[in-house]
Amino acid sequence: MFSLCASLCKQYGIKITTDTVLTHYEFGLKHPKTSSAGKIDINFIPHTPELLPNEIGAFIRNKIKWYYERLWSLIFLFKFKPILKSF
Repeated sequence: MFSLCASLCKQYGIKITTDTVLTHYEFGLKHPKTSSAGKIDINFIPHTPELLPNEIGAFIRNKIKWYYERLWSLIFLFKFKPILKSF
């Protein structure tokens, strides 16, 4: 999920911020009169039970940023691998 989000952000030039990449929970809090308010969403991650529901979005964005940064490195590596081998 995180790598897919990172790929989409890269492909469409979307910056990973609290205004552009957010959970339904966060969107519902910002826009309570929409259908996102009160929807079931990721507000608990079993392997990190210490995270509160309002911290999950930041956790997810950090994971997406991690993949986003590595995607650029992988794209660069595969695109220029033949050139790098010649050195």
